[in-house]
Amino acid sequence: MRNAATIVCRSLSKAAICADLGEHVAFATHCLYPSNKAVTVYISGGANECVVSDYGGAVDEISTAGLSIPDTNKMLRQFCRPVGLNVSHGQIVSPPVPITACMSAVVAVANASRDAAMWGVANLKPRRKRNLVAEISNILGRHFAADKIRASEAITGASNRRYEIDWVIPLSSTRKLLIDSVLPEPNSVNAKAVAHMDIHGSNGKDQATLVSLLAYDDDDEWKSSDLRLLQMAGKLTPISSMDRTIEQLAS
Repeated sequence: MRNAATIVCRSLSKAAICADLGEHVAFATHCLYPSNKAVTVYISGGANECVVSDYGGAVDEISTAGLSIPDTNKMLRQFCRPVGLNVSHGQIVSPPVPITACMSAVVAVANASRDAAMWGVANLKPRRKRNLVAEISNILGRHFAADKIRASEAITGASNRRYEIDWVIPLSSTRKLLIDSVLPEPNSVNAKAVAHMDIHGSNGKDQATLVSLLAYDDDDEWKSSDLRLLQMAGKLTPISSMDRTIEQLAS
């Protein structure tokens, strides 16, 4: 890749900002996404030929705008096929081209990525927000009897402060499952983390007696720091896999 990086950076340095990242070369082109962010393409290959990709840049642009793509590859193909580009796992990719034809591939991929993002932002519908509470209630109803599911029950923490937990379910005569839904907002994350850490504090209530489950929508945008904090407070569970998790706990 070092030979390709040297050749490509030297030939395209006037057209775009070039960065040799080792396995590939990144170029911030003059094409712009709807957000005014420069379209960056990535080149990999050897000394004689290379492949250019947008590394999913168009899809990321559309997703960041809060829009839903029903069929990602189908949507991208309409911008790729007319100019001889391929689509792979949500990425716009050129076929292998001679290193001397790299500039043409860069332009084709950057234009296709920009056009796909512009079309998506103009035509696709916003993602439907999940009703997290309703989904969790439905899942719990499939695995527990209605009289076992206690909503909005108060649990006392080590500090003697009482916390209202979304759902409290007895798993046995000695174990309780505490379930809270969490939103990707600082107030929600901090409140739920503090509550469950306090509940599992030095008050004799160990992890085996009270099982904390923090449910979140994995389609939402989350900060990694928030997810790490929540993991310290309980069993962090995405709504997409909660049915399996509850089934295991209920058995």
